[in-house]
Parts: sequence; C-alpha cells; structure tokens
Amino acid sequence: MPVLDDAEKIVGLVNVQHLIEKFTLNKLTMDDPIGKFAIRAYRKVSITNKLSELSRIFTRLHYVLVEGKYIVTQKDLLNFMMNKEKPDAQQLT
Repeated sequence: MPVLDDAEKIVGLVNVQHLIEKFTLNKLTMDDPIGKFAIRAYRKVSITNKLSELSRIFTRLHYVLVEGKYIVTQKDLLNFMMNKEKPDAQQLT
C-alpha cells in the first residue's frame, strides 16, 4: 500500500509482511506513524520503460513507482506476462 504525504504524493510503501516483521521485533507500536516504517527502496520509472528493464530492476527491488502514481510489483509483472501468453478467447472461436 502506498504511504502518502500531505500533498498526497507517494513517499513510500508498506506491506503486511513488513509490518508484521516490525511488530514481531517490537520495532513498531500502534502509536507510531506509518511513515516511520515505509519502505523507500523502490525505483521511479516512466510508463515508456521497457518490460525487460522492469525485469532487471526487479532482480534488485520488489517495487517500482510508475509516473509517480502507480505501484508495480514483481507479481504484477509476472501476472501481466502470464496473461499476455494466454490466447484471447475471441481468437479461439
């Protein structure tokens, strides 16, 4: 999930696994601001970046931020590639 600043720009990301890890290690309490634990290890990319470049980025990072608006994950790329390989239902008829 994105973490937004007051201007509603993405400044980081959080995921359930990351939060559970912080709770388990007693590094996070319910009173802490979520921005304190936002993941900032992501790369900003353009919508014109090639999928092959995203693939290379995902060997090092788990997330990319597209055009400052959209979070794309390794799983998103994999799902896209898997669906791209499936024949269109209209092509089968």
